[in-house]
Amino acid sequence: MNNVSQADRKSQELVCLLLGFLVFFVSLILSGFYTQADQANYHSAYSILSGMGWEAGQLAYQSRISGAEGVHYLVSLVGSTLEIDKDLLMSVCNGILAAYSMRLFLVWGADIRIAAAIVATNFYVLVLYFAAERLKFGFLFLVLALLSTGKPVRMFVFSFMSIWSHFSMFPIWLGVWLSGFLAKVEKGELHRSTWLKFALPAGLIAVGLVFKSNYLLWKLNTYIATREAFSFTSLVPVLILLGFSCFYAKRLIGPVLSFLPVMIGIVILGGSRLNMLGYFIFLYYGLRANAGLNVGVLATLAYLAYKSFGLVSNIIVHGHGFP
Repeated sequence: MNNVSQADRKSQELVCLLLGFLVFFVSLILSGFYTQADQANYHSAYSILSGMGWEAGQLAYQSRISGAEGVHYLVSLVGSTLEIDKDLLMSVCNGILAAYSMRLFLVWGADIRIAAAIVATNFYVLVLYFAAERLKFGFLFLVLALLSTGKPVRMFVFSFMSIWSHFSMFPIWLGVWLSGFLAKVEKGELHRSTWLKFALPAGLIAVGLVFKSNYLLWKLNTYIATREAFSFTSLVPVLILLGFSCFYAKRLIGPVLSFLPVMIGIVILGGSRLNMLGYFIFLYYGLRANAGLNVGVLATLAYLAYKSFGLVSNIIVHGHGFP
């Protein structure tokens, strides 16, 4: 977006805003149908939090939702106490996520039609809007952090909030850290300030992970116990995305380091939970190649739009996305 005129930038911002409003209205309508599965637990937790203190509310929240990620709980506690309708509140959050995600894709160089199609029709994005309610906030703060490049304090705060929102965001941030560190090495820019810039966030996040180690181990054991036995085929989707990313980046090591934590996570936890992360890493590289008007982006966009049709149909017919 740095290469466009001020008028074009204003036009792009207007489109982002309008698309955010569109996603808000569609979310509000579809949320009325999504009443089963995980949403039943989310609604139950939300309904009992009104007026509760932090600790009492947390116990009540965790009795309905098997997670201790803080941002979704905080949003639920505040929204319930203010007596805001849950579907309305989450639809507002969906609109914000849509608007800022499109803005990020444009910053990465995407054609405005491609950016809009991803935000409005992509299966993984729709999962964030409806089913993956806690993960939604992890991605929202991820987007805000990536839009804060050049503002290290703001970027670190949003990065911390992203991981605090959902710990499965950690592989993306580890990949960003590894590829960013490599870029500085290749440019010969490892000065004292650069070391501090990379070491301080890594140290603080490591302390946070140690502080939450009991919960993380419990969560890890839960995922491992419920996943299917590992087979190489579970790595195929992310390996295809990695191949496209290397081709569009015209380099090997940077994309490999970006994808490596996600691939390790797939080996441990299975692909269904982490392929989404790999897809968003791929967008970083794919949208920079011919503004996203390339085989990799267009093919995945068509396939994931087809999957979105099934998701929306399931929501309307079955009351949730994954019968």
